[in-house]
Amino acid sequence: MTSERTKANAFLALNLLLPGTGTLLIGKLVAGSIQLLISIGSLAGFTKGALDGYKYCMRLLEGQPALEGYLTPLLWITLSLILFKIQFIWAQISTAKFYKQARNKPT
Repeated sequence: MTSERTKANAFLALNLLLPGTGTLLIGKLVAGSIQLLISIGSLAGFTKGALDGYKYCMRLLEGQPALEGYLTPLLWITLSLILFKIQFIWAQISTAKFYKQARNKPT
């Protein structure tokens, strides 16, 4: 396996763990930075939604009525998952392009 292929495998693994990190190491600073910011932002949004949902469930267990308060956590979680999925696909496309370049380089 060539050095470029080894790099491509490492970038793929990094993009699978935290999308954007592998793209940054490829040398695509703008795309990688945006992907990483979206990754961190979607993780923060998911965490906020999960904590708000936990608070809502705790209020239910205390006997308060279930009239309102459940939509906000669901909205945060849903939007976070959609954003994460979009940038995850984008990061994998970036890695696939690097794989293609690595495969086409003469050894």
